[in-house]
Amino acid sequence: MRVGPHPTRPPRGEDRSAHAAPTSRPRPHSGPRVRRHLTPFRELRPFCSPLMFRLRHSPGPARSRPAPVGAPGHGVRPSPGGAAAPGPPQEPATPRHRTGHHARNGHSHPHPPTPTSTQIHIHPDPHPHERNPMHAPRRRALAVCTVLAAAATALAPAAVAADGGAGAAAASQLAARTAVHCSDGRLQLILENRSDSARTFTVTGPDGDHRYTREVPAGGSGQLEWTRPAGAHYTLETTAPGGFRRTESGTVDCGLAQGTPQLNTTRLFGTDTVFRGLLGADGKEYDGTARSVRIPAMAVTNDGTILAAADARVDGSSDLPANIQVGLRRSTDNGATWSEPRIVAHAGSTDSGTGDSSLLVDRETGRVFLFYNHGRPGTGFFEENPADGGQRLMYMTSDDDGATWSEPVDVTPQVRQPDWKNQFASSGHGIQTDTGRLLQPVVHRDTKGTTRTGNLVSDDHGKTWRAGAAAGTDVNESKAVQRSTGEIVQNMRHNSGGARYYATSPDGEGPFTAMTRAAALPDPGNNGDEISFLEPAAGTPGRTRTALFSNTATTSGRNELTLRLSEDDGASWPRQAVVKSGPAGYSTLAVLRDGTIGDLYEVGDTGGIHFARLSRDHLD
Repeated sequence: MRVGPHPTRPPRGEDRSAHAAPTSRPRPHSGPRVRRHLTPFRELRPFCSPLMFRLRHSPGPARSRPAPVGAPGHGVRPSPGGAAAPGPPQEPATPRHRTGHHARNGHSHPHPPTPTSTQIHIHPDPHPHERNPMHAPRRRALAVCTVLAAAATALAPAAVAADGGAGAAAASQLAARTAVHCSDGRLQLILENRSDSARTFTVTGPDGDHRYTREVPAGGSGQLEWTRPAGAHYTLETTAPGGFRRTESGTVDCGLAQGTPQLNTTRLFGTDTVFRGLLGADGKEYDGTARSVRIPAMAVTNDGTILAAADARVDGSSDLPANIQVGLRRSTDNGATWSEPRIVAHAGSTDSGTGDSSLLVDRETGRVFLFYNHGRPGTGFFEENPADGGQRLMYMTSDDDGATWSEPVDVTPQVRQPDWKNQFASSGHGIQTDTGRLLQPVVHRDTKGTTRTGNLVSDDHGKTWRAGAAAGTDVNESKAVQRSTGEIVQNMRHNSGGARYYATSPDGEGPFTAMTRAAALPDPGNNGDEISFLEPAAGTPGRTRTALFSNTATTSGRNELTLRLSEDDGASWPRQAVVKSGPAGYSTLAVLRDGTIGDLYEVGDTGGIHFARLSRDHLD
């Protein structure tokens, strides 16, 4: 009978906020190929293991007698480390659990606690001083088992070599990274499995020998969390079959200082967020909340101020022309602190809405453009015969880094084409190219009902705008990116999902090539983001081969928000990290003034808008 360690509880007063059920220490193994080579020895275990156990505890002249049943020390359970652990068993705190593909729609699937180990009572030999005639055969059997064990050990390297390096390859597809959610002091460990089969991770820590296991599905992620105060030390050791081992050790803190987790997250907007200046049904402004908060937009001004905008969907999650108002927050210290949420754009009445905002910075003038869409009754994007030509494309400007804003400007008459049935500005952000041209992505439905994308174009710092050529078919929101060659690629969401699509234009206005499927960028049909890795600064932007891409990296279901980095103009994306395990949604990116990365993302209709800041080193 195999004796397993019994789980232990933390001493009275220890933190119980971790929410994963601990398990006993797993038996070490060398992977499936090793076990297959050692089958002959494994078949002898039913004989060798009990025999070796009995011999180890058999009484004899050179052994001390075990304690009788009921005597002090009898029935002591072995501790996880192998030493005796007297007293009643105790269990570590159970951490909350979310696992990528297994936590959709807010449901978690925690692992059940490990059952109590069986106790073996060792009774004393009634005649300890009599010579046991079985001792010699046992010793001979033990010698045979020892020889077989030595042979098995010798065979192990050959078995690993026969594996052809598959174990090492599998380990390279796994990752374990620490993060901190700064809004509520949660230390997080994100487990990634990019292989084509489920993997089981074993985690020890963060401040003791508590051990947890998580099975992460193929192509998915899982997450463990513990509530820890700022300044607390942690050590987390993560292993997985195939040779994966990673140790993360440091101090719980926000700010990305050396020795702290290199991914920090802050919740900026939620259904409990009080917005200043919401428009009420009586036409007066008030301070209040919204039942849904969605659609992130972000930009960094020339002086490094981060602007984060979102839809305050007052009455629910419906799209325009519902009662939606644009909320904004600012940060002047790389996201460490933020201004209070306030409404910067709303319609004249609550039967209309303003939403799907996008921010665009003119680096040469410092002016910031805030684009949004104004939806009136009967102008929904998919209305067959929308009133008044559909939604209106609006913008406001700021010359003081988003502190104040101009009156709205309706740009629709300048840009709307005769074959457009309806239109809306694509949320997130626009760009400025190395020629000074401003590009704001836009989506339209043509007279046949086909959705296409493209850009609004300005060559005079936003004084006038025009519509560029259409890109793609059956596509939706997109982002314009300038490659090191000077060409503009449109990274597009396809209505059918499955993957991202690209189309290329010489300048973002001229004709686009036929769209191509980016198989390396799985996508469920969601608004993601691609940007050039350029730090914000005054003056005409430059070019770079380095790009960042963020989206929910699945072919179906908005889960596993993943950030990728390319250093060859998007030809390959070898470096990546999961930013948010489990459910997520739209996301938008920015490079901050210190070279770190900002990723602003939503979590469903009611999970809020979160700002993640991470270092480039956090990526593989």
